[in-house]
Amino acid sequence: CPRCLWLDQGRLVADGSSSEVVGGYLRSSTSAIADVAVPPDATSAMRLRRVRVSDGTDGPPGIIEFSRPVVVELEYDINRAVNSSHVAVFIHDGEGVCVLGSGDADLEPARLDRRAPGRFRARVALPPALLNEGTYSLTVTMGVPYAEVYDRHESILQFEVVDQTSLRREYQHHRRPGLLGIELPWSVEGLP
Repeated sequence: CPRCLWLDQGRLVADGSSSEVVGGYLRSSTSAIADVAVPPDATSAMRLRRVRVSDGTDGPPGIIEFSRPVVVELEYDINRAVNSSHVAVFIHDGEGVCVLGSGDADLEPARLDRRAPGRFRARVALPPALLNEGTYSLTVTMGVPYAEVYDRHESILQFEVVDQTSLRREYQHHRRPGLLGIELPWSVEGLP
């Protein structure tokens, strides 16, 4: 659907392209949900306890500067020994498209071996300028990949990537199209 209306208690808030209106709606509540605590549950083999997203600075919660990393930090409990399990996060854009999925065993397959009970903190940092400007949500899942889910939290928090400092912002005053914001090196040479 190319057009979207945002209504709030019968009042028209926005009328425009679906991506712009949905993005505005999601941005309207972003700062309140960049750090989420989850109550313990000893009946689950693995249980998320806290998740937060920041850019590694003391800036506003949930607002990530394009030129800074997107830092995802999780605290979780392993309540009983588990095998073949991992912790994974999925980042979705404002329209619900999965942009990225990453698990703690992706580059460390030994983490799929037996995990002992305890309290743990995991951290992953997305490189600066990976995600383009926009609103994103984060899903956290814990369990045996494609077999058993111990704990899953869909869209548990939201964050926004903003660009106020990049060099391209100096000459391009609008959001560049695309999901990714990667700035790639180009080579240019004169031809005879």
